[in-house]
Amino acid sequence: EEFQNDDIHQSKATSKSLTPLQLECISLLRSKQYRSCELLAQMELSREEQTQSNTAVTLEILGDCSRATDQFRRAISYYRRAALQHRLKRNFGTLMSAQTAAEANLRWKEAKSLSSLGSVIEASSVLEMVPKHIRSLGICMTLGNLHVASGRNSDA
Repeated sequence: EEFQNDDIHQSKATSKSLTPLQLECISLLRSKQYRSCELLAQMELSREEQTQSNTAVTLEILGDCSRATDQFRRAISYYRRAALQHRLKRNFGTLMSAQTAAEANLRWKEAKSLSSLGSVIEASSVLEMVPKHIRSLGICMTLGNLHVASGRNSDA
């Protein structure tokens, strides 16, 4: 399943920076217990906001839950908020293009959600903003597929 290949637990599961609630959310996500995952992630997000912690990982988990349940607009919102948290952490709040692999992965998820809504051109432009040196194979393949879907075969 496409979702299982790119969700947060693939890149974050071994990270020691995850909170116990985030680890539990990832476990619930793997088990396809999306509603439970969402509720727990909302609790974690509330805690992070109260303590002014970085919310990027939890927002990404919420985006993954939303995307898994075909709530694509909601997923896009979470992914954009998570990307903004990454940019703010780097003190480049206004820079729109992804600068790290984590941001690029969020843009990929955002683009796939946009594509699921039928916004192929917007999805392409989101991925085109990812610098070539940090594009993964998945990003390149998705971008090529989006170009073909939008009739831009020469760019694919």
